[in-house]
Amino acid sequence: MKIVQKTWKPEEGWKTIVGDDMEVVDLILVFSDRGTLQDSEMIKEINKSYKCDNIVFSSTAGNIVKEMNFDKGLTLTAFKFDKSSIVTSVGNKDDDADFDKVVLNTLKKIKLDSLVHLMVLADGLLINGADVARVLLANVPEGVAITGGMTSDGFDFKEVYTGLNNKVGNGNLVLIGFYGDDLLVSYGSFGDWDAFGPERVITKSKGNVLHEFDGEEALTVYKKYLGDKAKDLPQSGLYFPIALRLKGDTGDNKEMVRTMMTINEKDNSLLFAGDVPEGATARLMIANFEHLIEGASQAAGLGVDLFKDQKPDFAILISCMGRKNVLKDRTDEELEAVRGVFGNDVLFTGFYSYGEIAPLLPTDKNCRLHNQTMTVTVFKEK
Repeated sequence: MKIVQKTWKPEEGWKTIVGDDMEVVDLILVFSDRGTLQDSEMIKEINKSYKCDNIVFSSTAGNIVKEMNFDKGLTLTAFKFDKSSIVTSVGNKDDDADFDKVVLNTLKKIKLDSLVHLMVLADGLLINGADVARVLLANVPEGVAITGGMTSDGFDFKEVYTGLNNKVGNGNLVLIGFYGDDLLVSYGSFGDWDAFGPERVITKSKGNVLHEFDGEEALTVYKKYLGDKAKDLPQSGLYFPIALRLKGDTGDNKEMVRTMMTINEKDNSLLFAGDVPEGATARLMIANFEHLIEGASQAAGLGVDLFKDQKPDFAILISCMGRKNVLKDRTDEELEAVRGVFGNDVLFTGFYSYGEIAPLLPTDKNCRLHNQTMTVTVFKEK
């Protein structure tokens, strides 16, 4: 496998980070701030520079390269596989009034009989990631894992760009199928926030809108626990996500994290970045800097456990923008923690997202939407 990685920044233009440039490649991942992707000339330049049918674009809340993240500009990573192959597909939420059909029609272009791994990138503002995970999980062959994330727009929450080749815009869903008997893929996802307060049952909700905990208005409960920080809602809500356990799930490893995005003072409801089903139990969580960084390390550790003695070729890191907002100047430390697990020779690319899609454990193929986690997908071509 050959890999080339470049960055483009307004102040310095193009810069090669790893490898020698190649004209013909199998897959290109472009992670960028929204402003750069709004420049159609940049998209045209990248499409003209490579002979590749699989150029995937994603706007982000920060681009990951090596052990660094930066906001303005883009990261381009090009892959030329020795024995493996790629198939990509793109759909748009407006292709059909029934969103399930949008996902299914996008999936039809992916060969399922020999699929090794499926990666998904979806508009984090206009598409419900929980619905994407649900439909894909029900229609991808058993034993094939699904990872990916919800593309983002920094902290603006205005407009998200996602796309394939020349089709880049709002409301897009991109699927990347990986194939090959010699391709090994593993993954890990971990958050490591600290829980506090009692578990409460979600007694009234609709989709990602939470109305009541234990019959009490959700915003009232949040304000009670946040104390003085309640005056800074909804911004302070990023520091206090909830641990969600679906009805019937047991064990700590079944908890998912949901981030509170906005509040509604009129009906005292909360809007979360993912579904919050009635009957699920929820417990408030709070950030612990050291634990968040350790969580990134544990995600990487889960990702390499299945590789045993084989060193990965590259890893795609998708971390939540809420973690970045909490860690601030310490954000690079979670990337350094992942590097500490992988060593110096494994290439990183990735971005900060509005949500992460992955199974709860490497031994579990049932993907779900997460918030506030670091998700690591690891690749090795034998």
